[in-house]
Amino acid sequence: MISYSYRAVTSEGKQVRGSCMIETSQLLKKRLRSQGLILTSYRKKETKSLKKNLPRKEKLPFVLSLSQLLSAGLPLVDSMELLKNQQQSASMREAINACLGQLKEGRSFSDSLIGYRDFFDERFIAMIESGEQSGDLSQAVVSLLKTLEREEAKKKKLFSLFFYPALLLTFSLVVILVVFLVIIPSLEELFGGHMRAGFSGFIFRISRLMCKTLPFIAPFFLISGGLLIIKRKAIRILLEKGAFKIPPIRTLIVDNSLAELCLTLSLLLKGGVPLLQSLILAEKRSYFYWQKKLLSSAIITIQEGRSFSSSLENTNYLPPLFAKMIAAGEDTGTFQEVALKLAIYFEETSQKRLETIMTIAQPLILIIMGALIASIMLAVLLPLSDPQFMLQG
Repeated sequence: MISYSYRAVTSEGKQVRGSCMIETSQLLKKRLRSQGLILTSYRKKETKSLKKNLPRKEKLPFVLSLSQLLSAGLPLVDSMELLKNQQQSASMREAINACLGQLKEGRSFSDSLIGYRDFFDERFIAMIESGEQSGDLSQAVVSLLKTLEREEAKKKKLFSLFFYPALLLTFSLVVILVVFLVIIPSLEELFGGHMRAGFSGFIFRISRLMCKTLPFIAPFFLISGGLLIIKRKAIRILLEKGAFKIPPIRTLIVDNSLAELCLTLSLLLKGGVPLLQSLILAEKRSYFYWQKKLLSSAIITIQEGRSFSSSLENTNYLPPLFAKMIAAGEDTGTFQEVALKLAIYFEETSQKRLETIMTIAQPLILIIMGALIASIMLAVLLPLSDPQFMLQG
């Protein structure tokens, strides 16, 4: 969204000045018209991101404390003053102090947060703006708090699911590399010509090849990593298209993405943000290319005067339940409640699928890596059973 400063007149001819964060100047005119104001002039306010390494872990505690203070009836400026003094992070204190300065100058809270989009995302700022316009900022912060807590709990659960398989896989790969690059080369001189044939010879040849190519492998990975950073968007889209060809992975990605989308829409609609603007914000937050494409199509459909559900009719990879529930929510006027129910449903479904995959993956990784390490060690020990080697020794 863009920050505008504007001048307008009331129906009585009184001059009004203000600022607003909104997508386009056309939407600004409509919003002011709905408030009984006529826009006379406006200008865009340049806002740069002031990220300054704001610690992500401080976001939830900040919103929790702000929610408690506002719910207790403390004014916003006083709440921010207290929060500034409570911060251990110098960058957080600086950011809160900058917001305080803008609040004391008469700017809105949402406008003061625009410069920190890397920390307070578009959804957060839109909810704050909606709460200010409705006069219930405290409730808007409470809703944001619940959403952030839900997302934080989800991240912790995902971390716990992935941690053990990732640790097991990493440890196994390190052991294999140590065996090939350190242990086997040290034994090759001992075994000599006994390693020229058979499975043991094959393992020793792989070890020699890895040792010879190691000086070239490291630069290759560094260059590949650099290309991944430079071309990360194109590579991500390519990987996403590849993942979509595998039905179980596609289902997991779609369910998890729809849970995030529905939660965002439910939160914004509950805060009074119109559906079109909610979809625009959701499209900006989307990580996956398929979802961005879906939402872009939905935005165009709504701008043409049609319903959101009509844009979902020809999307094959969406669960049938999603389109049907969205259509039902639009028909009955309960879109926000339906979106929340869908968010809970898809979140639970994706979590169960992921738990099943990780439950299968853990013993599978253990068996495969264990068998591979055992085979390598067996290849190293086999020559010891050769009578000729024993006589030579």
